[in-house]
Amino acid sequence: MKCRKCQIENSKAYSYCSNCGSKIFIEPLDNYEVSVKKTKIFFFILLGYIALLNFLKFNSTYVISLIKDLIFALIVVVFLIFNFKSLIENLKPTNLNFKVLIIISLSLCAFAFLVTHFADFLNQSVFNTNNSSYYEHYKESAFPLLLCIISIGVFPAIFEEIAFRGILFNDLKNIMHVNATIIITTFLFTILHFSFISFLWIFPIGFLFGYLRSKYDNLIYGIIGHFVYNSSIVLIEYFNF
Repeated sequence: MKCRKCQIENSKAYSYCSNCGSKIFIEPLDNYEVSVKKTKIFFFILLGYIALLNFLKFNSTYVISLIKDLIFALIVVVFLIFNFKSLIENLKPTNLNFKVLIIISLSLCAFAFLVTHFADFLNQSVFNTNNSSYYEHYKESAFPLLLCIISIGVFPAIFEEIAFRGILFNDLKNIMHVNATIIITTFLFTILHFSFISFLWIFPIGFLFGYLRSKYDNLIYGIIGHFVYNSSIVLIEYFNF
């Protein structure tokens, strides 16, 4: 450890310089080490929470589902507070290209339709099971469709995008090329869904949101696109399209 006053190298175990006696101040980690450390901590906390939900058996009620959403949102908000300065510019709904938003929304509606029916086909023809509906968990509530859209559409759109295309994206782009950042955040996004077969559609969607985040340096495109896609699936199931 180098002394700031006399520039003499000291052992890391020393609190004071062996040459001049000045107190040795520990230099902060460089950007690479900080970004890697932050990425690991945030991702493994999310991974641990999602894994816990998948391996512990909870009653599939709408109340439990909403509580799960709120805890996930709370975890993201805590990390958002520490990353607020670096993310605030990415969350401003300014200079949005509405033509792009319309194209993205229509494309994701069509993709949701294809994914829903393809998943039904796989479950019935390959796995010989019935595809569970997101809407089923909310039928007992006073406002089933509204709560289902909030839980499946609103919460993931906001908090998953902030988590993956916001916090993780910003940390990783400090240490690697933006193309690698898009791929890695997409991969991590896919992993946390704990569904092997869903990789077929979650990965391309995550890649699209990562690309939009990089191209426009804005999270709003991903948030809106994520909301449209998830909500479309809920509505397709609700109206049995």
